[in-house]
Formats: sequence, C-alpha cells, structure tokens
Amino acid sequence: MERHAGALTDELVPRMTRISRRRLLRTAATISLAGLPMTTACSPGEWFTRPDRTVRVAVPWSAAELAAFRRVVRALFAPGESPPYDVQLVPLGDDIGTAISARGAGRVDVVMLPQPGLVREYRDALEPIPHDITRQHWQKYAPIWDSQLLQCGPQSEPRPYGLPFKFAHESLVWYRRSAFDAAGVEPPSTVDEWLAVDEALTKAGISPLAIAGADGWMLTLFFENLLLGLSPVLYDELSQPSSGLWTTAHVREVFVRLGTLWGAEGAIAGGVARSLATQFPDAVLEVFRFERAAMVVVPDYAGPFVNRFGNPHDVGIFRFPRWSRLGPEHPTVAGGDAAVLTAPAGENAKDFVRRLARRDAAQVWSSLGGFIPADRTVLERHTAETATQANPISRRIAELAPSLFGPTCHFDLSDRIGAAGGREGLWRVLQDFLAAVGDGRADRAEKAADEAVTRMAEFEASVSREGEPDGISADQTCGGGGNAG
Repeated sequence: MERHAGALTDELVPRMTRISRRRLLRTAATISLAGLPMTTACSPGEWFTRPDRTVRVAVPWSAAELAAFRRVVRALFAPGESPPYDVQLVPLGDDIGTAISARGAGRVDVVMLPQPGLVREYRDALEPIPHDITRQHWQKYAPIWDSQLLQCGPQSEPRPYGLPFKFAHESLVWYRRSAFDAAGVEPPSTVDEWLAVDEALTKAGISPLAIAGADGWMLTLFFENLLLGLSPVLYDELSQPSSGLWTTAHVREVFVRLGTLWGAEGAIAGGVARSLATQFPDAVLEVFRFERAAMVVVPDYAGPFVNRFGNPHDVGIFRFPRWSRLGPEHPTVAGGDAAVLTAPAGENAKDFVRRLARRDAAQVWSSLGGFIPADRTVLERHTAETATQANPISRRIAELAPSLFGPTCHFDLSDRIGAAGGREGLWRVLQDFLAAVGDGRADRAEKAADEAVTRMAEFEASVSREGEPDGISADQTCGGGGNAG
C-alpha cells in the first residue's frame, strides 16, 4: 500500500483549493512507521491484531496540513531507527471531538485537538500528560494554555491534560496591495477606518471582502475579534459554562457592528449566496489568485495557499482593527492544537506524545510554512531564521507571531465553549446572520442582532440542560493555575 500512503500527500495537495482545513475527511488514512522509508502499510483491520504495536492518532487536518504532519511523524524516528510501534493517522475533520470518548472499534490513542475547551468537558475520558514531559516542557508554552489544559487530577492537583503543539494567529487580515493602491487607501487601524476603506474600495469597483461562509469557524473570527476588542472581560466570561451573558449589550453591539461590515452594499465578493458556499481555501484564492476581492480574514496558516497561488510581493497583512474609542490595543485571538491522551493510555501512546514534545518535531513543520510553534524556544529560533528569508509573507507572520505569547492574547472563544461554539451553535447563528444582513441589507442589522443573541442564549441554555454524558461539571476543573510539573 505504498502508493496509498504517498497519495495522502501528493494527491491531496493539488486539490487543496477545494478542501477546508476542518472539512470532514471521511477516509481514514494509514501511515506505517514500522520501517522507514514507508514501504508497507497496515490493512484497515490489522491494528486489531497488534494493539501493542500501534498508536492511532486522530487529526483534524486535511490536504497540505495533513501532508505536513505526515512529515513530522516521519521525523519523530531517527533514520535507521526501528520504531517500537506503528502509527496510524485518522483524519476526522470537524468530527475530531468525537474521538475523545470513542470506544471499541473507534478508539484512538492520541487526539490532536483543535478545541481545547473540550478538555474540560471530557476530562474523565482523558489521561494527564506524564510528569516527565511537563516538567521538561511546560514552561515553554504561553500562559493562555493553562486555562484550557490544566484540570484537577485524581488527587485534585492541577495537571495538564494536553500538550500544546500548534499555534494559530487568528487576528490577521490579508490584503492585496495593488487593490488598496488602486483605491488610494491604507490598511485601517480602527473599525471605523475599516468601514471607510470598504467604501473607497467599492467606489473603485473592487469588492472589499471574500468571506468563507460555508466554514462557520471562519465567520467566528470576525465575531471573536470584535468582541475581544470591545470587552476582554466579557469575552472571557462568555467562555464559562452557562454564562447567561449572550443577551448583554456588548454582545448585541458586536452583532450590530458586524452587520454594518457585512451588510454594506457590494461589501462581499460574489454576494451572500456565493459566500455561504465558499470554504476557507477558496476565499483566499478569491483575493490572491482570481483578484475578485481585496481582503480576507484568515489565520496565519493561509500562508502556503497565498505563496502557491499569489504574488508574495503583492500580499499585505495587518492586525484586526481595534475599536477607536478603546485605545491603541488590537485584539489578539489565538487558536491552537494540543495532543491529548485518551484513557487508559498505553506506554507507546505516551512515547508518541513525548516525541511530539521535542523541539525538532515542531521545527519540521515550521520549516514547511503555515505553522506557528507552541514552543516558545522553537518560535524564537524560527523567527530569527525567517528574518533572513526573502519571502515577505514568512517575515510578516514571524513579526506577528510573538504577540500570541503576550498578556493580551486570548484563546479562540468558539473553541472554548463546546457545542455552543460549534456547527449547530455560533457557526450556524453567524451563517444565518450573514444571510440576513448581506447584499446591502445593513438596515436589518438591529433586528438580526436581536435574533442572534436570543438564539445563542437559548442554545447555551439547552446545552446546559442536556449536559455532557461523558463530561464533568465546572466545579471539578482547576483551570488557570497551579504547578504543571
């Protein structure tokens, strides 16, 4: 099955314009590391007969990101080393959270989790990261991981239930310099300036925004950055279980402002109907390949797409604009993937996570682009190396990445609030909100905002009533403090 293993990289990458980062990839791919280079792979059921020699790893990635992680896994074992176990990668896309508590045929050993908020809900289905790993590595990670991954252990001491691996800067706006030059505008610093830039672009016959409305998580980037910029305190309070704060004035104000941004005449390339069918990679290409829009709000990992299909010297990146009345601080929203061990964890699974924690694992991916290491020491080295590179995109991302380790950085809200932030919660509410206000219907922003906050409040309440059968209650957690080692 060597051809199949190779196809995972070589055939998916050319199709990445049609595959979202979190789009469900139903076919489970098998990667065997029993002998490098990979010349054999297990049959679909073979791991059942050799459970002691197989580590099954669920991942959220597809296309280029999956190919990059495949190279990371290869590099975990030295050339010529005979690995003590096989590794199987199971791409699950948006369904990655279901792997945490799966049992029987669906059970995996390690989950590369892009929603750290699920650690709190499913702690009892997880095993803490071994002490020897955290003692050596935990201080290298940004403080914001503490509130997501530190939970009460069996003796009620705070223990990390996940190992940070991958960071994402989610407060970036990418734009074509030539489009801005044609309209005679500069990157905006405030939300009010942003609206003025959009108006100037529209008058110049250029659609300001490409929006990937089909991927609900892309819409949350707008909402989260606006909310964090308006009220960091409320942003964090909303992440608490059953906050009851969705109908507060600040949340409503964010929806109204979002309505003016999305609802301006000609603001969205192709209109709302096309936007709601557009996924993450396609929105990037709308700006940099087809030049049908001037801007797109996407995280740093859009870099490889832009490098491949656009002119790097026509690419600009600016921080998500701030609210003009609230001072000079721009919002900084971080996403991230952490490796978690499902319980009970075998020694091979722990060894796999131990190898992921090594500096060289993150260096492999960072060298490929589209990756910000969660390890501060790796990031510092990567930043220094990137400063000498000719590629302006890599240099700009390297300049912005250190802000993820700063005191004003906050974790992605939708990834912290479980089901309320997902496909049937905030994602769908924002998609319906876009449909209501788009195509020049900004006058509907007030009414649409009222409906949105009411739906979010009702959804949060319904999730709270139903509870999580495999989860834990809020008073069982120890997030945000303690000694991880």
